[in-house]
Parts: sequence; C-alpha cells; structure tokens
Amino acid sequence: MVVALLVLLLETIRDTQRNGDFIGYLNAGNLVLQGDNIYRDYLNTWPPFFSVFSVPLALFDQLSPFSVRLVWLLGSWFALFVTMRMTVSLFLKRKLLLPFQKTRQKEDMSFSNPMVLVPFLLCVRFLMDNAGFLQINLFILALTFGSVLLYHREKPVWAAILLGFSIALKVFPIFVLLYFIYKGAYKLSAVAIGVVVLCCASTGLVFGWEEALAYHHAWVQNSVIPFPATSQMNQSLMAAFGRFLSDGSTGIDYTINIANLDTSLIKKIYYGSVIILAIYPLYLFRKRLAPTDISHSQAMQWALLFCALPLLSPVAWKPYFVFLWVPLFCIYFLLHSNIKWKWPQGKFWAKALYYISLPCLILSSELFTGVYFSDVLEVWNIITIGTILLLSSVFVVYLSADKHSLQKPIFSLQNQSP
Repeated sequence: MVVALLVLLLETIRDTQRNGDFIGYLNAGNLVLQGDNIYRDYLNTWPPFFSVFSVPLALFDQLSPFSVRLVWLLGSWFALFVTMRMTVSLFLKRKLLLPFQKTRQKEDMSFSNPMVLVPFLLCVRFLMDNAGFLQINLFILALTFGSVLLYHREKPVWAAILLGFSIALKVFPIFVLLYFIYKGAYKLSAVAIGVVVLCCASTGLVFGWEEALAYHHAWVQNSVIPFPATSQMNQSLMAAFGRFLSDGSTGIDYTINIANLDTSLIKKIYYGSVIILAIYPLYLFRKRLAPTDISHSQAMQWALLFCALPLLSPVAWKPYFVFLWVPLFCIYFLLHSNIKWKWPQGKFWAKALYYISLPCLILSSELFTGVYFSDVLEVWNIITIGTILLLSSVFVVYLSADKHSLQKPIFSLQNQSP
C-alpha cells in the first residue's frame, strides 16, 4: 500500500506540470469567456454544458496554472476516496478509513484490509492514466456511484440530481439511467431527465437560445453521429468492432481488420450484437429494483453495469476504466463471501476468469511491455477483453451460486476470509 500511494503522490506532483486533456477543458472555458465558437478547438468533443462548466477552471488557470492543476488532481483523489467509502458503505455496511488511520469501532474498515486494498491495487494502472491526462472521470465516477448509494438510502431526488448532472457533463453515465428505467425506478429517472434538460437549457442563458441550439446541433453532428475513433487508445466495444471490420487508423503501423465494411454497416452489426447479448442478462435481472438492504444479486448487477459503462461508451480512453473499481471490488468480495454454491466448480471458474482478466487489464501497460507492444495489445482490444472477462466472472458466480443465498442481504464481513 505504501508503495502504491507513494507512486500516486509522485504522479500527482509530476502531473501538475502537464496539460493532458485538461487543456481541452481550459480551452473550452476560455472560448466561452471570449464569446467565440466553443467547437473551434478540435479537442472539444463534449456537450455545450461541459464548456460552461469549464469556465471556473479557465478563470482559475489565469490566476495560477500550477494551482488549478494541483487542486484538480487532489480533488480527483478525494473523489476516489469518497467513491471507495461509498462502495464499502453500500455493499458491506462498513466505514472505510483513510490510509494509515487505525480502526476504533467495530464498523470501521482499514484501508489495508484486503477487501479494499486488493481491488485498489488492481485499479492503480487506470488511476495513473486518469491522473496523467488530468481527466474528469474520477469525479464522474463519484457522482454516478453517489446516485446509486443515495437511491439505496431512499433519497431518489438527490440521487437523480447527481446522476442527471453527471450525464449532462459526459453523457456515458446515461446507461445507469437506462438501468433505473428498466428496473422501474421511475421517480428517480424522471427527475434525472429533468436535471439533464435543465443543464442543457442553462446554456441558453450563457450563449443565447439560438446559439445554444446551434452548439447542441454541432455537437450531435460532429461528436455523436460519426463512427468513433478506431485508434488503439479507444478501448470501447464499438471501437473494437471498428478495428476488426474496417481499415480505419489504429494509431500505429499495425492493423487487425478482417474486412473493410462501411461504418454504417459496422454500427448495425455492433448494435445488433449488443442487443442480442443483452437479452439474457436483462431477463435474468428483470426483477424490479427496490431500495432495501442490498443483496449479493444486486451487488452483481451493479458490478455488471459499471463494467459495461466504459465498454458501451462509443469512446473509452484508458482513464475511463477507473469505473472498474466497482466491479473489481464487488467481484472480489463476492468470491470471498459466505454465499452457498449449487455448483462448487463455479467458484473455481469465476476466480479463474477474474484472475485471467488481470494480465489483460494490468500487465498490458507500457510499464511492463514497452510502448509499441502495449499499443499492439491495445489494437487487439486487450483492455476490452479483460473487462469482458470480469463480466463473465460475475455471470459464472450468478449461475453457480445458490439462488436463495444470492437474495440474502449483505450485512458484514462475518465469516468472510480474504
């Protein structure tokens, strides 16, 4: 733990001198301040509301470029810890302590507990990617999972506000909203949609209604409708289809395409495949969602959904995979919980899939393979494959475990051994 935290500290210090994707946020905010076209900067692929959100960052940058980056990075780590604490609170009913803080009460949970530390260490690669590019994803993760926690705390309006705000900023948490709609959480869903509409409408107060509509149209035309980048850095499932089925650029002098199809046809194949693959899990998890004591089954569903978020987003750079914190944590504690198994071999295969996914997610890093070979592995969708293996691990647990045991609420770590 000490080594990992020291690495993140050094990474933070180094990243205060970088621009990363943060320069795109600053450029967007500055264009708003200048009254110029916010999409004049090619880096701006975000909804118009994101540019408005970036204005305070641009103003802060004018005062001190170093300070704004330091505050942003420290805020990201705070958002991570808040997310980890919420995860432990929701699934285990425990209170996660800060690193090196000693436990004093029964419900306290040390940061060094394997239930927390192991998933944290497995996520460090993506945390470093997020810090290196000064990305917003840890904030989005905290907002998105905060909506999940608040829903289960029976505060649907506050949950909807967090979820709606996160969707207005980065869109891809919309899959959480679709899940809530499917599971019958209609009050939360309606309020969240309302929040998204209000956030989008607020851009009219900044740009004027006609210009705001033009910006939204330009964003849809230039960032939503076109087929996403097929470069190796985009590890989304759609980009994987693009690398296999088109001769689009992979970002390096290496390709794997087996066909050269039109992008419109690739989209049809992709969406058709996703719909077919989604039918069975949607049937399995068709029971209406209720904000009661969370069960092992519901924990699995959240693990699957947070695995799916970066996969289903048309664009999923490596920093997006900080969302894997939730499934890495959930699957680890599920595999070490006291649930009963109707098929004992299932636990072995679930563990095997979990641990096989780790080389795909971690060892494919430039640190272990070098820059070129890491890029080649990413052309082969190595992170996408690792995430799919995590999904498969959850399904094996669900299909192998005793159904009555899965429906029991999760109360504590009693009788669980890491």
